[in-house]
Amino acid sequence: MSWFGLMSVTPMAPEVLEVHRPRLQRAVEQFQAIPANDETLRFWRAGGFTEFEGFAEETGPSALDAHIETVYQAWNAGRIATQPYLAVLARKSYPASALAWAVGPDRFVLPGWFGDFVLTPEQVRDTLPQVEHAFSWPTATEYGAAERAEAERRLRIALGGEEEEEDVKALLDGLPEVWRAAAANGLALLGAHLLPS
Repeated sequence: MSWFGLMSVTPMAPEVLEVHRPRLQRAVEQFQAIPANDETLRFWRAGGFTEFEGFAEETGPSALDAHIETVYQAWNAGRIATQPYLAVLARKSYPASALAWAVGPDRFVLPGWFGDFVLTPEQVRDTLPQVEHAFSWPTATEYGAAERAEAERRLRIALGGEEEEEDVKALLDGLPEVWRAAAANGLALLGAHLLPS
């Protein structure tokens, strides 16, 4: 049986996302507060999860996947289609988990829980420098190029060998552009890691 995981980072009209933000933000915060999830983070940051399968079991679609209808309502009402966005659909894999495992805890600095986050325009602006720093690869240097190549190798493993080239590039390189555009235009961002239905 085939299934797909989706990671989406979507620019939103702030007034529309604000309608849904209390419910979605509460879902993310409650999931983060589960003691077992805190232990997952500590284990990962200490160098655990050398294999992707165990990591994916702990970090796959969860907090907002349980509120997928609300996510769809927010998208339908407030998505800004003219702005850059990130959307990666992976067959039999979880894109946000794959990205986190590929780049490691020092670079995976997204707020929320493994792809699930709800940011106001102010929070988008505040987090932009961190996202730009984490997902900028100094490929002009030998070390930077090697670091980017290793992240790509790990990402391909996590995506199961069925990934599209544009999805690999979107995951490793696309977040700063989305964040910058949202910050420049005063937009909110909705990040969602889902099993779409």
